[in-house]
Amino acid sequence: MSKSAYKAQQKSYSPYSNFRVGCVLLLKNGTLVQGANIENASYGATICAERVAMCNKQIYFPGSQKEDDYEVTQVAIIGSSVDYITPCGICRQFLRESLSLTTLITLFNYDGTKYKVTSLEQLLPERQEGGGNSEGGDDGDDDDDEKFTPKVIDLYFTDQ
Repeated sequence: MSKSAYKAQQKSYSPYSNFRVGCVLLLKNGTLVQGANIENASYGATICAERVAMCNKQIYFPGSQKEDDYEVTQVAIIGSSVDYITPCGICRQFLRESLSLTTLITLFNYDGTKYKVTSLEQLLPERQEGGGNSEGGDDGDDDDDEKFTPKVIDLYFTDQ
């Protein structure tokens, strides 16, 4: 997977930071879907490799995220750093919308010599769930379906 992620990384458009990231998704049927980071002069408009890959999957393989042949079984991410990189918080939550918590994610350094194998659950232990979407992100495991109920407390402020 590191070679496939490296090939995706070569498609990066990163003229501002020169930090190239590639991501590859392995589907259950063996198909590889690539993504690379695309920068913009307005950094907020930059899109990460992980989100590009997930969007490519949805465009080229539309339908249910969990449809057997098109289910993502592994993710590989490579960056331009000496140590392996991890997805940003937005990408972690974006991946959660479609992937099982147990999906294997391999994080690589620039040449694939350093890596870490992890899971989405380890990368995103405190996560926002579903938003009413019964399909997206529901892995069928009821362990993470417990709802948090906030308690109302009285707060007051003084001038002292």
